[in-house]
Amino acid sequence: MSHRIFQLGGIFWTKFEPISNKILTLNSDLRVRIFLEKNSDFVQDKQPKTDGQNRTRRLADKKFPPLEPLHFLSNRLLFVINKLTNYFLIKFTIFFWPAIIIYMYLSIKISRLSNLLFFAQKTDGYNLIKFDLRKYLIDDDINRLFYGENKNKIWKQIEESIGTQKAEQIKKAIISLDHVFTPYWRKASRHLLLWKQYFQNNQSLLQQVILELKKLSGIKHSTTSKIPIYLISDPISNNKEISAWFSWTPKESFIVVEIPLDLKAPNNFFPLAILAHEFFHLMLRKNKSLFLKITNIAKKNDKLFAKLSKGMPNKIFLEELLISSFIPEGYLSEKYFNTKVAIRISKPKDLLSWRKFIAFKLYQTAKKYIDNIWQIDENYLKDLILVIKQNVK
Repeated sequence: MSHRIFQLGGIFWTKFEPISNKILTLNSDLRVRIFLEKNSDFVQDKQPKTDGQNRTRRLADKKFPPLEPLHFLSNRLLFVINKLTNYFLIKFTIFFWPAIIIYMYLSIKISRLSNLLFFAQKTDGYNLIKFDLRKYLIDDDINRLFYGENKNKIWKQIEESIGTQKAEQIKKAIISLDHVFTPYWRKASRHLLLWKQYFQNNQSLLQQVILELKKLSGIKHSTTSKIPIYLISDPISNNKEISAWFSWTPKESFIVVEIPLDLKAPNNFFPLAILAHEFFHLMLRKNKSLFLKITNIAKKNDKLFAKLSKGMPNKIFLEELLISSFIPEGYLSEKYFNTKVAIRISKPKDLLSWRKFIAFKLYQTAKKYIDNIWQIDENYLKDLILVIKQNVK
């Protein structure tokens, strides 16, 4: 696993790549003042040194020219090479921890079985078998069990949920669909790999947004790499954007990104904003105190939201507006993804127009909270409710 330190605002950054064949390499865009501490334990192998190991020692002895001093980073950085695992450990002392991001890769998954189950759920016109499969495929509680890399685990979860007999019937129905799904999957899997590459290529930018979301949520520890992101090909959607949703339980969380089959990865960052929106949902749930405030405010304004939510739970409707006031419709998207916040004058009619309207009305407030590194609090929630009350038809 590589560890990287990225730029925030005007803060310089450096990138450290994993070791290959015991040769330590420093990326050419090194911008932080570094002093490598000479240490006899730097290379602990007492066998005759190979050319690669000699290059490692010469790098350790190299004097780097001083750059701008950074107050938050100490001048001691020790690299310890572990010849067995072929990875390196970065040991460092820092004075300003919030400015540093330890880079963690996104855990992006492409599961054939998960895509097959989704394909069965979305595709009409196939008389699978006499067993009524579709009622199970559209059940949200069962649908959440379809996501995972391990096929046995997926089927075990389904079996525990609906019983062995019905689970076996679903399995037979799905297997009968495989001959139809296989040619589709040849194209879809290649398409999903391109989207996986898109997210991986832009994950350093997303990581900076994630740090902002942590501050807004008031949490210190939330490792994005521990949250699986399942890429799912949508065979019937004509949407011009991806859609995404999250699943949360105290023990397990994941995000599903549904991608229309013919939708190409764009040259902009809007899909990153959608993904960040889903991460924000999960982060709010880690701050139990803040999430309780959201829940209580939704209950207190039950009649207000009953007019607007159109069947959506009031708490989820409020949460959607809160998160969208920052991303993807709000100030955070403008700050990091160069997406202008749309001017909204007319009163909103549905959830999407409410999201854009709230993002416009709370633009300055959201900017103030981000610029001052403030956590979302009761005052922000009160401002949000006030905007809603003033603009309900």
